[in-house]
Amino acid sequence: MRKIKCAALTAGVLLTCAGNVQAAGELVLGDSLGVGVKMASGRTGPAKLSVFIRNDKVISQFDSVPEGATAFLVLGTNDSAGSVKGLETYIDNIVRTVESRKIKLVWIGPPCVRKAWDRNSRELDALLTARLASTSIKYVSTRSDAALCSGQYTGGDGVHLNMTGYGMLWHKARVAAGLPDSEDRPIRVATVKRKPKPSSDTTGAIRRTAVADATPRRKRQVEPEPFSFFSFFRRSN
Repeated sequence: MRKIKCAALTAGVLLTCAGNVQAAGELVLGDSLGVGVKMASGRTGPAKLSVFIRNDKVISQFDSVPEGATAFLVLGTNDSAGSVKGLETYIDNIVRTVESRKIKLVWIGPPCVRKAWDRNSRELDALLTARLASTSIKYVSTRSDAALCSGQYTGGDGVHLNMTGYGMLWHKARVAAGLPDSEDRPIRVATVKRKPKPSSDTTGAIRRTAVADATPRRKRQVEPEPFSFFSFFRRSN
């Protein structure tokens, strides 16, 4: 009888631990594109602006992921804005962190961008594909998707996506993680307000343009906030 009680107690502990991991759900880590994936998937997580592979700051985001849980990492776009040389060490640091904690990670790579540095994104995508091939991490390359690279789902900044685009990223990540079809969320498109017709006051329009041109413009960061129909996040120096 005592053995039976011990067995029941052990089973109860295991079920409790499993329940804690399940309760945590899947978290989204990474940069501002990760913020967009959070919105499209309905998940939570520490994904935020201005996260890079290179500076290892992303490592601290894994602290919120329970051991053995599933996480989605959207990372690499900020690094692509400059040279991607020398990123191997930082990629390996992420791999060691993930594998030491037995985290089931799906890494979503940098997308096609409407910028001159898109070639760097292509180079980083190839690097991640090769570097992660022999690891436990499932890498999702987004650059092979002709629709995502067409520009029709890219926001006005040429980098971030609209909500349909983020929904497509989430779909790819969800499939890679082996989650059911029911985890794809319908995307609600907000009503777009029509812009008012141009004023017939030509003199006033010229005056407003002159004032705008004379106003000093602030320099923008490399990475603006995610673009979507639901919200616009902007940041500047």
